[in-house]
Amino acid sequence: MSLEVYRKNITTNNGEGPHWDARTNTLLFVDIGNGDVHRLHYTTGQDEIKHFGTDNLVVIPDDDVGFVIPRKTGGYMSGIGRTISHFDWDSGTVAALAEVDQGSLTRLNDAKCDASGRLWAGTMARPDGPYIAPNLGALYSLSKDQKLTKHVDKIGVSNGIDWTDDNRTMYYIDSMSRQVWAYDFDIGAGSMSNKRTVVDFGGEETMDTLGFPDGMTIDNNGHIWVACYGVGKVVCFDPETGKTLRTIELPDAKKTTSCCFGGPNMDELFVTCATYNLTPNQVKLEHPLDGSLFRVTDLGVKGRPANIYEG
Repeated sequence: MSLEVYRKNITTNNGEGPHWDARTNTLLFVDIGNGDVHRLHYTTGQDEIKHFGTDNLVVIPDDDVGFVIPRKTGGYMSGIGRTISHFDWDSGTVAALAEVDQGSLTRLNDAKCDASGRLWAGTMARPDGPYIAPNLGALYSLSKDQKLTKHVDKIGVSNGIDWTDDNRTMYYIDSMSRQVWAYDFDIGAGSMSNKRTVVDFGGEETMDTLGFPDGMTIDNNGHIWVACYGVGKVVCFDPETGKTLRTIELPDAKKTTSCCFGGPNMDELFVTCATYNLTPNQVKLEHPLDGSLFRVTDLGVKGRPANIYEG
């Protein structure tokens, strides 16, 4: 295994939601509180940034950006505030397709598409400093004909999502629960059932070693890789047994948020980190690599190309 700081301090608030776009050899990710979407070109190293906010072409009152995913018909899908929106990169124009949690104090967070091209996205309460109100979030799907469906409610912080290769099992993380859940999944109906815990992060005794489960991805062996927020780790688990298989420790970065496989051969693991709630001095002296993008190679496993929104 080889670990490198791929881009040092590339985000300054909450680097999240990495998505490898195999069509363009670019790594997409967001900087949530800054309202930024990054498009990092693998070949040239160019990092393009699209900012959403009052100084953008379109004024968006709630300009946190929770995720970015390509859309088959062109442009990108993004969670901006509580709206699932489509935006065109070149013009910067934004069109809201659906609003979730209407009238609430939540925002969209992590998202992925299933193999049919349906978009799944969850919400969380807007943080008040280090405090996040529990049970205000939910998990939604947006069908290809743009029908919005709520599947799970009373979620603390909606985070990692992925599916097994046979599309019969869906994994889902509510970070506040400190558990990874599995559901039976019906890809035709877009439904989930039979919730059970496949990885339990434990109680207070493991907080310093495992932190909170955040974003996740799955490899070609069916093992799940979970970013552990607060402890600077990505841990690979066997969801069949719940056992830890491998641990990647990130030096000088504690707020690991998510990970995805990418690269031309889908065998490179990209890891995002946050600096949320850290002062510039804390970043400099205590967590100098938080906000950085890491790359892990020579893992001996691969991911699969990420699904995109087909609607």
